[in-house]
Amino acid sequence: MSDNIVVSSLNMELMDCPICCEPLTTPIIQCENGHATCNSCSEKTQKCHSCTLPIRRMRNRILEDVADSLRVCCSFKNYGCPATVRYPDKINHEKFLMHKDFVKPFVFCRKFHVSVRLDDNFFILQEENIDIVFVLNNTTCSYENILTICCLGPLAAGCCPCEIEVNANSSHKFHSTTQNIQGTGNYYRSFSGFLLDSDHEFFADGLIKMEFCVYRAPELA
Repeated sequence: MSDNIVVSSLNMELMDCPICCEPLTTPIIQCENGHATCNSCSEKTQKCHSCTLPIRRMRNRILEDVADSLRVCCSFKNYGCPATVRYPDKINHEKFLMHKDFVKPFVFCRKFHVSVRLDDNFFILQEENIDIVFVLNNTTCSYENILTICCLGPLAAGCCPCEIEVNANSSHKFHSTTQNIQGTGNYYRSFSGFLLDSDHEFFADGLIKMEFCVYRAPELA
């Protein structure tokens, strides 16, 4: 039997510290009732977040073994990444190692630059302050590329206004609002978006160079 537990669907919040919301890693500290926190948070607070009992240096060895053996699929599985990683390593894998070139941090209402290859299917935009993720879709259709943007949760309703500007000879701006989806199972490509003539000499280097601005909608306040 394998020593590793591989999961593809699970309430992974159970494996996060309830105080800082980061993945639990060894050592995992618990109160006398078994409520667990990460080591860093246990050093900053004197009482349990759940039952208010004093937090002592009591380790939850069983939960530590689960955290060390737990393997999860990469969030980009639906986009072709076959990797399974330790749950505590998932953030590093997706944001700083394997997929760092496909994730662009940004701040609402501030313009930022994005370069996407003509044959890239998607690009990830992540808001720095509240960790809302947007997906920039790049769909190839005949000689055109269609750019659309959607918000990957966390809201069931609402949208964010956005602006895309591409400087091809003269500046072309596209104003739209994001579609909200609650998971990749609801993801589909739209053929209504910013149309680009990919045969234009401006894209001879194979790159679409854009200036973005995403505005924070009242629903996200």
